[in-house]
Amino acid sequence: MFLRSSGLVFVSLIFFSSPAIALEPGQCGPAAEIQAALKAEGQVPVVIGNRVTTRKDRPVNIFTANSSGVGYSLEGDAPQGQKSKTVCVGVRYRDLRLNDINSPVVPAWALIGNDVRTCVEALRPI
Repeated sequence: MFLRSSGLVFVSLIFFSSPAIALEPGQCGPAAEIQAALKAEGQVPVVIGNRVTTRKDRPVNIFTANSSGVGYSLEGDAPQGQKSKTVCVGVRYRDLRLNDINSPVVPAWALIGNDVRTCVEALRPI
């Protein structure tokens, strides 16, 4: 009797303590499954638009992020406004931070160097 009840506790601990499985770059799947995985991670769309291409089809591209600083670049198999059947993960990002564009102050974490002049020099084309 003791072993049986201990086994149930052990199984339930493993089940409830398992972390959500993250999506991986290159992974494709039905749109509903990818959406469910994104929702489980607290992902929200930040940018949505059609990929610019010379092909006739212009698949939707979605950039997502969550409050933990993790995000994805995703591509559907249909243009924005049409329902994609399959969605593929292009890239998984970490340490994402978004800044309020209406704020007149550039946050310190957004600077490449110690001051704005250093940033401008670093971004200047060679």
